[in-house]
Amino acid sequence: MAATKKAETTATDKAAENTQPVIKYPLDNLRKNARELFDISTSTFDGATYGLDTDATYSVAEIENIINNWLKKPVKTN
Repeated sequence: MAATKKAETTATDKAAENTQPVIKYPLDNLRKNARELFDISTSTFDGATYGLDTDATYSVAEIENIINNWLKKPVKTN
């Protein structure tokens, strides 16, 4: 039983060591690098991030998720 608990603790410790801190960037910096980071144009970035707080900071993963969800939305037609 002690060996199992030690193995669990070791696995948890290793996972914590491999976890990198999440770096957040100003929205404008992410926009300037939209082509390199997300393979999209700045106009697509603008559409996907419309309405977000421009003074807040975001991780690359957060913005990538927002962009992907926006790209999956159906186009509205009248």
